[in-house]
Amino acid sequence: MFVILYLLLLYAIGHSQEQSIMKRIGFKDLQLGIEKEFQNKIDKKLKTIEFQTNLILDYKYEREQLFYSLLSKAIDISEHYAVKYIIERIERGLGINERIKIFLYQSDVFEISCFPHLSEDETELLIFVSQSFFNNLTEDEQVGIIGHEIAHFLFNHLKYPLQSLIQYPFDFEKIGSFKADIVYWTKVREITADVMGLVANGFNIKAYSTVIIKHFSGLSDSSQSKFNISPLVDIVLRQYDHLANDLFFNDYSSTHPTMPLRVKVINTISQSKLIKYFGEEVSDRLYLEYTKEYNNIINGIIKGIYPELYKDDIDPKILIPMCLAIILADGNIENKELKAFEQIEKMFVTDDRHHIDIYKSFIYEGLADSNFNNVMTDLIKESIERAKRKNLTKHSLVSYIRIFLLIAASDEIIDKNELDCIYSFAREFGFSRSDIVTFIVTQYKF
Repeated sequence: MFVILYLLLLYAIGHSQEQSIMKRIGFKDLQLGIEKEFQNKIDKKLKTIEFQTNLILDYKYEREQLFYSLLSKAIDISEHYAVKYIIERIERGLGINERIKIFLYQSDVFEISCFPHLSEDETELLIFVSQSFFNNLTEDEQVGIIGHEIAHFLFNHLKYPLQSLIQYPFDFEKIGSFKADIVYWTKVREITADVMGLVANGFNIKAYSTVIIKHFSGLSDSSQSKFNISPLVDIVLRQYDHLANDLFFNDYSSTHPTMPLRVKVINTISQSKLIKYFGEEVSDRLYLEYTKEYNNIINGIIKGIYPELYKDDIDPKILIPMCLAIILADGNIENKELKAFEQIEKMFVTDDRHHIDIYKSFIYEGLADSNFNNVMTDLIKESIERAKRKNLTKHSLVSYIRIFLLIAASDEIIDKNELDCIYSFAREFGFSRSDIVTFIVTQYKF
């Protein structure tokens, strides 16, 4: 009896300790998982690159010159009562205690710039705003956009000269993939910063939506104007739906996410429990549940516009056979095509490589027997059947079609036979020949 009571007591103590494991939801939890992944990949790669040019030093020098140029014509307004209140709201809203100063200067356009600056005893964050910040924005809009800029500082987004890294002619393996990751990171980090801005302004969804629209459109809430900005929020949300349903929308090169997507995230994320319980303590189990839900909500919105960011959603048993069929379509195997294929197959984990090796051996056996047409047909059929079994929609196959075209274009010529091969797959899911041509035009800007 004593043993049973002792075990029950141990269980109760253990259960009580388990219940007592609590986590406070803070600003660090707002960084998107996919953003963190891209940031870590870029950090890791840049540590292995020896900068023969002084890209980082040049970047720091340019930033320093811009900083002093702005400082020379700016007023330090940090002690102004209205600005002090803005800073206090942000610190209280995000649960941070940073040394923040705000400077005002004149510019022809709305601008805001953020500079981490090492003072005598600590790093302070200096934020420069143009007169439009006060002339055209409400207080909640001001708090939101400053919160956005502070997020870039808190998450170390200002570390690298990303534009220079994208443009520099590096010479190492998978350079295309590396530069694509940089572009992807520049997009998703803005989403993280937007959510931080929303939390900073006290979850005023309308105010943060309108400040994004004002920033992109140049509109203001002037009392002289009869044009009301508020209805634009619903208009922009409908525009997101239109873009998400547009199979051919292409925004690869932009370093910022399209504006309707940003407004969509802000107007949807309040449904997340991570946002609802921000600043509160929750159990470890609920913390993991809320974090997963938060990322799933935002990822779902981003996928509507940028499905190519989510390589994990690509099924290798659909992609790989079709890529190999395209390589075989003209009856030759070019080295450039094989290199492009190697880049594709590296997307997948070790478990998938067994299937990839089988496909590759299948090809060479087929070529040795001069029977590549039959091999190609079998590969296409296999991809089609797999996609149909998974009930993939036309829209979800767009990223596959784009990758097929990259393989076809890898030898710098998209052959008619390669297009026929792609169309053999695509027509099974409602794509027309003109759709394939439109993909080419939007992807390669011919």
